[in-house]
Amino acid sequence: MQMDGTRRRLPIGIQTFRTIREEGCYYADKTAQILEARRGGGRARGNPRGPGW
Repeated sequence: MQMDGTRRRLPIGIQTFRTIREEGCYYADKTAQILEARRGGGRARGNPRGPGW
């Protein structure tokens, strides 16, 4: 919830970061977690329903 008590909506179907920011949607930056997984030799999973999963 934001400071004024309103809820941010989830950016379902929004494809650009610019639109997410302009519309005030909820956004969680996972960059650090992805980099950590890559450093540890882990495999970053983008789409769990992709081929080979």
